[in-house]
Amino acid sequence: MKLFFEIALSFVRNVGPARQRNIVDALGSAEAFFDLTNEELAKIGIEPFSKDEIFRDVEEIIKKHKKLGVSTLCYGDEGYPESLTYLTQVPPYLFYVGDISLIKHDKKVGIVGTRHMTPYGRAATEKISEECVVHNAVTFSGLASGVDGVVHRTTIDNGGKTVAVIGTGFMYQYPKSNARLYHDIVSSGGLIISEFFPDMEPKAANFPKRNRIVAALSDCIVVIESKIKGGSLITVNHALELGKEIFAVPGSIFSEQSDGCNKLIYDGASMINRGYEDIDEVMCWSSGYEIEQPVPEETVKKKKKRAVNSIEKRLNAEEPVEEKAPVEEKAPLVLENPVDDKIYQYIKLNSGVHIDQLVKSLEIAHSTLLAKLTTLELKEIIMALPGMKYKVVQ
Repeated sequence: MKLFFEIALSFVRNVGPARQRNIVDALGSAEAFFDLTNEELAKIGIEPFSKDEIFRDVEEIIKKHKKLGVSTLCYGDEGYPESLTYLTQVPPYLFYVGDISLIKHDKKVGIVGTRHMTPYGRAATEKISEECVVHNAVTFSGLASGVDGVVHRTTIDNGGKTVAVIGTGFMYQYPKSNARLYHDIVSSGGLIISEFFPDMEPKAANFPKRNRIVAALSDCIVVIESKIKGGSLITVNHALELGKEIFAVPGSIFSEQSDGCNKLIYDGASMINRGYEDIDEVMCWSSGYEIEQPVPEETVKKKKKRAVNSIEKRLNAEEPVEEKAPVEEKAPLVLENPVDDKIYQYIKLNSGVHIDQLVKSLEIAHSTLLAKLTTLELKEIIMALPGMKYKVVQ
């Protein structure tokens, strides 16, 4: 029943992943939320809704997952990865098929890279993936074409275990070229994970989101061929925020596909010039010395605690708590990254703007803009609306 109410809560208007977590932490369970009266809902800023309609939708989702053989881990469950709780946007649940114990393996290597790899990139991916199997490390990637697919296939063909985090629901196998690989991962004792409901179709905005889960579940991230603004660097940014070790395979200065990796090495990432041996040396796995994974700053926990306390305060108030105007006028939000700020300011002035208009007006490449929008959305600075439109979070 816990899963039922967790999913139901996510269907309530204006309840995103972050707010859902705060509500559950404040009330003790998602089920308790549905026992609140309309008066209590108003105190925490929730409009009246139809329970029956939401519950019917949830029943459909659970039926589809049961038919597909999909299991679930909810936030707060025993076994829910602690590393995911430090993300800015915590997945309320992980839907999965396969061996979930792999997320607790003692050596987890995330390997990511371009969809359009060179023969050199393929050779490097195959070498590192094969060596991970030899040294009993589990590989993690995103089941995309290119480097991702080679990671999963090489791991399986060499008798190892691999974990794929997908950006769709389980009713879709994307890309279609990896449909066979999808089944082979599970049949070989691997694991496939998704945070999306079963009928979630492939959407460009969802693939960068899954990268944060790859980053959080892996002990380290290896980048094999990436352009200077490649999608793999989204995974790197999430990994850095979580204090993970970053590795990069160097490439030719004449190859655009290696620009991102060479830049990472220049900025301080560990260089791979031998293979798995370099990873093992930095991670100290063979020595038996365990590296303590850094925990994000206490400010992350304090911020969550303040949000939970705010909900509890509102529920305990005799009347709805009105927002008080600050003594001093709050300064307009200005983002540190100039490109991020340019995007934010435009959306702020043009609420509900379509992504095509953003590309045209801001003169930013579609792929770059999409990555930036996803990052801003995960930081809860902007909000995605139906139809690839965006508005700022108030």
